[in-house]
Amino acid sequence: GGVTAAAGTSFALRAAPIKPKCGTSGSSSSSRALINTNSSSSQQLSDPRFSSSSSKALAIPGSSSNKCLRAWQAARPEAMRLFQATYDYRLARFYMWTQTDTAVLLAVHMPTGGTSTPPQLAVEVTHSTITLQHQGFAPVLSRYWSQPVDSSQGVTSWTCADGRLVCLTVAKAQVGKAWSACFKGDSHGARCLQQPYSLLQLHHEVQIELPLPFWVIPEEDLEVTVTDTGMTVTVDGVMQLERRYWRNDEQAAKQGSGYKAVDTATSSWCVFDQQQQQQQHMASKNSLPSAAGPAATRSPRPGKILSISLALPEPTLEEIQYKKGVRQNNAAATRGCPHGYDKKGYAFFSDDEDEFGLGPVLQALMFHETGYSWITPKPWEVATGAAAVAGIGFSAGVGVGCGLGGGRCVREESGLPGDAQKHLKWLRAAKDSGSCMAEE
Repeated sequence: GGVTAAAGTSFALRAAPIKPKCGTSGSSSSSRALINTNSSSSQQLSDPRFSSSSSKALAIPGSSSNKCLRAWQAARPEAMRLFQATYDYRLARFYMWTQTDTAVLLAVHMPTGGTSTPPQLAVEVTHSTITLQHQGFAPVLSRYWSQPVDSSQGVTSWTCADGRLVCLTVAKAQVGKAWSACFKGDSHGARCLQQPYSLLQLHHEVQIELPLPFWVIPEEDLEVTVTDTGMTVTVDGVMQLERRYWRNDEQAAKQGSGYKAVDTATSSWCVFDQQQQQQQHMASKNSLPSAAGPAATRSPRPGKILSISLALPEPTLEEIQYKKGVRQNNAAATRGCPHGYDKKGYAFFSDDEDEFGLGPVLQALMFHETGYSWITPKPWEVATGAAAVAGIGFSAGVGVGCGLGGGRCVREESGLPGDAQKHLKWLRAAKDSGSCMAEE
C-alpha cells in the first residue's frame, strides 16, 4: 500500500514494502490515405549514414543487419492477427512516437530494408488503423490507433534511400487532445519520446516519480505492483502503466532462478501532494503535449506525485571478485545495438530503450514541425554519483519537477543534440529540394 504525505515531503520518504503479486493484469473507415514511397508522394532523406551507395556505409553499426532481421522474424509478425490490439515488445522496439497538438509523429526502423534497392514501401492509414510494410514482407506495423486520426488530411512520409527509416506525420482527429499511447493495447506512454515519469538510477536504487490526478486516493484508486521482471502502476479508470526491466541475459543464464534486476522485498512507494508553486513552474517549463495525457492535470489545482523506490540487489560474489563490486546491470553493460554502439549503458526499462536511434529522428522531426522539441539524455550520457554510474533521467511531461530528470524542452536549434541537428538538416534539404512532395 501507499501513504499520502504532506506537500514538500522528501523523496526519500518510504511507505510499507511492496507486496509483489503473481502476474499483471474498431472497424476501418472508408476514408483512406495510401502512400507509395516509390512515387512522388513522399520525401526522401539524403542522410549519408543511411545511404547504401558505398560499402563503407553498409559496414557501420547503424546498418540494418541479418541479426536485426532475424530478431524481427523471430517475433513472427505474420502470425500476429491483422490490426493487432496487443503490445509485443519484440515488434514495438522497431517504432517510437511523439506528438504535437495537431499530429502524431511516428519513426519506424524497417528491418526489411538496408539494401541498395529496397522493396517498395506501402503505408495505409484509416481513421482507426495503420499498416506499414515493404511489399513481399509481413507488416512491421499493423495496429489500431489509440485515438482516431484524420486520414482525410493525408499523411506526410519521410524515407531514407535504403528503406531502413520511415517517418510519418498523421493528423489527429481531435486537435489539442493529448494521447497517452500511440496504439491500442500499448500501456501508458509506451515507446513515447517523452515519458510520463522521471527516473533516476543510483547505486542502490532507482527512483521514479509519476504525476497523478489530485483526486487519487491511494488506498482506493491506486495499485503498484513490482515483480522480478517488471513494474505496473494502475490508476482506476485513468492509467495502466507497465514497464519491464532491462535483462542481462548472460548473468540470468549463470544465476538461473537467482537472477533478479530488482529486490522486490525492499522496494517501496508513497504518494505525496504536489506543491502549487512547483506545478506552476513545471507547467510553464514543459508546455508541450506529452504521454502524461489524462493522468496529469493541467488545472491550477495541485496534483499528487507517486514516488517509487526500486531497490537494486547487492553485487553477487562473482561481481565482487571479478568486477570490483560493480553490478552488471543496464548501467554497466556495453551496448551492442546500432544506436550508441560500444558505449556503456542501456535504459533501465527495456521498453524505453532506443536501439535504432529513432529518438534523435523524432526530435528533429518535431522541431521541424513546431520549432521546439523534447530532449532526453541518452543512457551513456548521464552520470550520477561519485562513481559516475551511467543512468538515464527524464523529466515527466506535465507537473513534475523534483530535480530528477534531465529532459527539457528545447526551442533553439543549437540546443538539439548533434545527431538531431544533422537529421534536421536533411529534413530541410528534402523539403527544399521539392523532389518528393510530402502529402497525398
